Amino acid sequence: MTIFSLRLLALVSMFFDHVAALFLLGSPLYLPMRMFGRLAFPIFAFLAVEGFRHTTNFKRYIARLLFVAVVAQIPYMVCFPDAFRLNVILQLVCGLLFLRLVECSLSPMRFLCVVVSIGILSMASEYGLLAIFLMVAFYSRSKFFSVVFMALCSFNFLGVGSFAYFLLCRYNGECGYKLSRLVSYGFYPIHLFVLALLYV
Repeated sequence: MTIFSLRLLALVSMFFDHVAALFLLGSPLYLPMRMFGRLAFPIFAFLAVEGFRHTTNFKRYIARLLFVAVVAQIPYMVCFPDAFRLNVILQLVCGLLFLRLVECSLSPMRFLCVVVSIGILSMASEYGLLAIFLMVAFYSRSKFFSVVFMALCSFNFLGVGSFAYFLLCRYNGECGYKLSRLVSYGFYPIHLFVLALLYV
């Protein structure tokens, strides 16, 4: 699988997940669509780490993700008003900042302060620290740790986490067809805006 096919699968599965969560509760389609939707975050986490490996400008990469996260937060809270939490894009940002921190040379005290801050911020999101652990596993490129964390993710991803891992194992390292940045970065906030308008 290429970056393009993985990203397309993640976008489609995320869309199905949100549609089911908002409009299909009690329907026979609810559980299958939610399970399919659980593929999205592990794949997005993997793609974020791949982007981290290959970006030539980390600050610009993080700035784009932060912009998407801020724009998407209001429609996200309209769609999911039951509990205040931050959207998953910000969680990806936390994971990437942690990876960047690992690569930097900081004093032990400063390192600890930053790690605690990132940890507290990530816990306000849906998947908490598990998301950061998952991204560290992808970054390590260790199959053992990736399998362990995917198994842990299965508890939070309705048992689909392990299947996502097998899909990611088929990644061939190629980009494939390149989506425009408008689609890659814009789909998340735009689809939330549309769903929020239909939901209210």
